[in-house]
Amino acid sequence: MAKVSEVKLLGITIQNDLKWDAHIKDIEKRASAKLYMLRSLVKYGLPMEDLITVFIGYIRPLLEYASPVWSGGITQSQTERLERIQKRALRIIFRRDYNDYTSALEQSQLQTLDKRRQDLCVTFFKKTLSLTDQFQQFLPQKQCTRTLRNSKKIPDFKCKTNRMQNSPIPNLIRLYNKN
Repeated sequence: MAKVSEVKLLGITIQNDLKWDAHIKDIEKRASAKLYMLRSLVKYGLPMEDLITVFIGYIRPLLEYASPVWSGGITQSQTERLERIQKRALRIIFRRDYNDYTSALEQSQLQTLDKRRQDLCVTFFKKTLSLTDQFQQFLPQKQCTRTLRNSKKIPDFKCKTNRMQNSPIPNLIRLYNKN
């Protein structure tokens, strides 16, 4: 059998070393192509609100697809690369009115992609917990049956490595307990 260095499964590029470089690169490439379409719409004089709607409905889903799986394992550099795509989109949308990223986010009523991914992960985790009991088998069991003031909703995994700590289930539990 031949070994492969990466495989694309349901739109997610998974590398044999469990890093997300290839997936992020694929997202960047596909989103950049769609930014060209956004530029074309600007030339046709679409209002700013419609351009934001196009970004939210057409480009941002690429940047967030299956984020509960990969968002915990990406590096700060990869997070910045994804954020750069949203910055470029806002620069295209606001044209001459663009001052800085923070004010563009406020004007467009958007969040940073990192914050949005965290919210999506927590929402996904809550829905998963409420819809099925089968998911409970993958979660650590509570050791103490008494309710304490500072007790976490779900106990954290004991992880020996950062890679395990940033894998999907421990990452989702950590984000869920933060909220």
